[in-house]
Amino acid sequence: EPINNSSRIIMNLATNYSWSLNKTELTCYLRRNVEFHDGTPFNASAVKWNIDRFHRLSTVDMAPITGNTTYLWQLPDGNWIINETKVLDEYTIKFVLNQPFAPLRSLLASGPSLMVSPSSTPDNEFINGIIPGTLYGTGAFIYSAYEGGNKATLSPNPDYWGGRPAFDKVIIKFYPNHTARYEAMLSGELSWTYAGNPWSDEDRDLLMNTPGIELERTPRSGMYMISMNNKVINTTMRKAISYAFNYSAIANLDLYGKPPSSILPKRAESPIPKGMLYSH
Repeated sequence: EPINNSSRIIMNLATNYSWSLNKTELTCYLRRNVEFHDGTPFNASAVKWNIDRFHRLSTVDMAPITGNTTYLWQLPDGNWIINETKVLDEYTIKFVLNQPFAPLRSLLASGPSLMVSPSSTPDNEFINGIIPGTLYGTGAFIYSAYEGGNKATLSPNPDYWGGRPAFDKVIIKFYPNHTARYEAMLSGELSWTYAGNPWSDEDRDLLMNTPGIELERTPRSGMYMISMNNKVINTTMRKAISYAFNYSAIANLDLYGKPPSSILPKRAESPIPKGMLYSH
């Protein structure tokens, strides 16, 4: 998540990590005294069970599944990124890779790696996360109710490792379009919403001038790139295209052709961390 205008990873369920010299082994040191919502301990065995389950689910028929992300665990050649997951002790887990994979920490910190309780989750089939009582994580809120197409209700997790949440209840409402969401905000039906780009400048001006509504602009992270076929476009051609590209001109405009309203974007460095193969 963006912190101080950066995109460094903030560790929650892990407290530290280390890479092997050849970057093919990642060891993670897990937070102690964490439980899933059903009371099952979160530990290295639970992490291994989840990672192994991701692999097993790759053989399940994906046709009825929307939002399937198991492909993110695969290399371009179809092999798995992680060759083996080893439990070193109760709170230490090691991921042995088939080859160096720079974005592994980002993958482990993102949605496709959400940990669920081994005690309440099927081993070899997907769960219906829409139905309350089928999804047990470790987060600050527990998924407690769902009204089809209308809203989902979250209740506080009294045993959350970071302390009990300040809210007694969080209701996530669904709206058919941004106009309905905008009107709900003006009427006071919503406590918070993401404005996003669909709202016009006039809409934002009206919100800013409405008593009781505070509009906050925050930086967001995103990356835009040109993808090239390395088998067709050789290194020299790729370098020539890179040198010819006017990065400064692009950075001074947002996606709508206007000057950025907050922090200027910048040219990204290599997506591969320094010290790893092919970093530049």
